[in-house]
Amino acid sequence: MTINNKVTGEIDMLIPENKTATVMQRSGMRVVDVPAAAPEIFTWFSNVRIGPGDPGWSSAVSLGEKSIEGLRAVGTQKTYTLAAGAVGNEKAVTITVEQWSSPDLGVILMKTSRASTGGEVRYSLQQIVQAEPSADLFTVPADYKKMVVNKAGNGMVSAQSTTNGSVVAPQ
Repeated sequence: MTINNKVTGEIDMLIPENKTATVMQRSGMRVVDVPAAAPEIFTWFSNVRIGPGDPGWSSAVSLGEKSIEGLRAVGTQKTYTLAAGAVGNEKAVTITVEQWSSPDLGVILMKTSRASTGGEVRYSLQQIVQAEPSADLFTVPADYKKMVVNKAGNGMVSAQSTTNGSVVAPQ
């Protein structure tokens, strides 16, 4: 599990199995939000992931805009044709994917994939809360042993271990 603290610029890598955390301090650095981009369309068929760059996709068709869970959603539809024999199928399979995503959050809100074989998969993001998250989500738990790695602006790295706030010599 990783905590990427945008306020302090620290990256905390947590290892729950042994309750340790490597805390990467980046002197003078802060994380900058990248503008949200619409997630690309992908799908699955017969345990095979069909990615956005795979050949066989149609051009995107705009489905317009609508509100989902109180958020503005932009819809896109694409069709993928899986050639006969690609995954043991006798005939070509057509998969139609309808995807609604939030341009503000950069996440898929609702997605439906329908195959010409009759299968259908639905996904929806629900109970979306757009509030300030709890500060506890961005702190290393008190019972974790910390290894602090400080990367200075000159590229030098120093490390120290801490347990409950007291410094322990690095090993």
